[in-house]
Amino acid sequence: MKPLKLTVQAFGPFPDREVLDFTDLGGRTLLLIHGETGAGKTTLVDAICFALYGETSGGERTPEQMRSDHAAPDMPTEVIFEFELRGEIYRATRSPRFLRLRKKGKGDPVPEPPRALLEKLRSPGADTAEAVLAKRCEDVTEQATALLGMGSQQFLQVVVLPQGKFRDFLSAKNDDREKVLETLFPTPLYRKIQAGLASRAKVLEDAVRDIGTRRTTLLESVQAQSEEELDQRRSDLGEQVSKIQRQTSALDGLQGTPKRS
Repeated sequence: MKPLKLTVQAFGPFPDREVLDFTDLGGRTLLLIHGETGAGKTTLVDAICFALYGETSGGERTPEQMRSDHAAPDMPTEVIFEFELRGEIYRATRSPRFLRLRKKGKGDPVPEPPRALLEKLRSPGADTAEAVLAKRCEDVTEQATALLGMGSQQFLQVVVLPQGKFRDFLSAKNDDREKVLETLFPTPLYRKIQAGLASRAKVLEDAVRDIGTRRTTLLESVQAQSEEELDQRRSDLGEQVSKIQRQTSALDGLQGTPKRS
């Protein structure tokens, strides 16, 4: 996933509308977000997570609590996140539940329900969408999960890893860490290679076992304790054969000698 543009409005410490255009980086792939404590660094991460999944990065604040205390009463809270994924452009827009002023008359503020929208764009920054993928909060979360191939918890561990949460990743159970690493790396390919190697090893192990069985059977059939003993027997037999051959040759020579008169 490549972030293109992040727009936050009345969100966290940002009372107005702020736009962070990642395309200003050009072809550079390394981005450093820095600033004083409380300047809003974590809020930018919160905004991305909220736009995609409706959750904040640390999970310590609800989306409703992300509304800026300094925002004007008539300004809605909204996050718009535009990103590129596998060559396609997408835009996620989401607003939490908040209280807004009545448009007419006086009285208590009116609760504004949460809203979400996920669109596919023809080009970055396009005013109109090529296709609307989801229009309900739950559907946007589901579609974002399907597009990215990971849920909010995996996204937080793989992509953003909130401050102070790296220790949680290191101390997580093996199964949990394995799921994260499977998302990061093409492990299915290596699993196939591993399975193929294991199958080949099994064939070789069976072959070695079969050879061992045949060896044992052969040694038992000739009542030998080891291959060395069998080699010694073969050597002894070879010497005996040679001796017999020499004796036979000598006898043949004697039989062929002419008798004297």
